[in-house]
Amino acid sequence: MIHIIFYAGAVFLTYLETLGFDKNSKLLMAVPILILLGITIKSKINDNIRNQMIAVFLFGAASIYSQSNFRTSLPIPAISLTISNIIYFFSYKSLVKPNFYSEKVTIFWTFLTFLGFFAILQDLIVAIPFLTIILFALFFSHLLLITSSSTIRSSDAKFVRIVGNFSGFLSTFLFVFNSFHTHSMLIHQISRFSFYLSNFLMFTANERDF
Repeated sequence: MIHIIFYAGAVFLTYLETLGFDKNSKLLMAVPILILLGITIKSKINDNIRNQMIAVFLFGAASIYSQSNFRTSLPIPAISLTISNIIYFFSYKSLVKPNFYSEKVTIFWTFLTFLGFFAILQDLIVAIPFLTIILFALFFSHLLLITSSSTIRSSDAKFVRIVGNFSGFLSTFLFVFNSFHTHSMLIHQISRFSFYLSNFLMFTANERDF
């Protein structure tokens, strides 16, 4: 319970100090994830899983640090977050059904992800193909997390993991959409809060299961 209050307080203070996540303060934006990393180090999670979660939060902190605000270029944070997502998948892979990719939920989310991907990046595909590939890999990593957690075997934290992974997808979708379309501060703030929520729920899920 204490670590929940501590982490939530760090996110709230970051929100205040960056004037609603608008101020260009990269280190402050990464502080909540670094605090979560410290909580992970002191946790009683299985050693192997804990090491993987440390890597997840290191890359997650690198991602949010390199973003700073929605006007920042995307390649470095996108690559960092993609790596973070993939490492996180392997941290709970032992709980996932072997053939999860053949489930109906996987087909549904694959269709929905590609639809959203092309809807917000159709102009970018021709203009900047390299960035398109990087963002495609990022969306695919979120798809992997959502579908695998949705088809997971019996788990103490299945719902927590699903909500966390979906929050991560929502954060990325809104961030990318905002970067190329609306440039709305409200959407940017929702994206950032979703990112912090996602990381905390990712930690909570693995803490309960391992």
